[in-house]
Amino acid sequence: MVAVLPSSHSLAERTTLDWESLSAETILIQDWDDNHTQREFYATLLGSGARFQAHTASKQTIMALVGAGLGVTLATESQAEPTLPGVTFKPIGEENASLEFNLVWLPETEDPLIGRFIAFMRDESRLRGFV
Repeated sequence: MVAVLPSSHSLAERTTLDWESLSAETILIQDWDDNHTQREFYATLLGSGARFQAHTASKQTIMALVGAGLGVTLATESQAEPTLPGVTFKPIGEENASLEFNLVWLPETEDPLIGRFIAFMRDESRLRGFV
């Protein structure tokens, strides 16, 4: 995971961050009326005193709000787009900042789109040395 900070933020000068350094920040999150999964997950990492500001918006919109100086957010490395104006991405140097996930597909579902997606993910994992 990476922290997404306004480029002018004092933490943007650091090479890596930890959860404690982010715990006093306003964390901008995607949140919908009946689903608070992201808030709950981030609270386990940042602690019970973390301040969240919820937005029913896309991740790109949340990052634009970060660029406007309204807070910080967390993202996966794959979401880190260096071309976003006013935004800096910093890796989280904590052991629990990596997420492991598994993709499972039952061949008998016979959905060609899912089959191609699984094949793509398998090939990307091998290419990147994850398998």
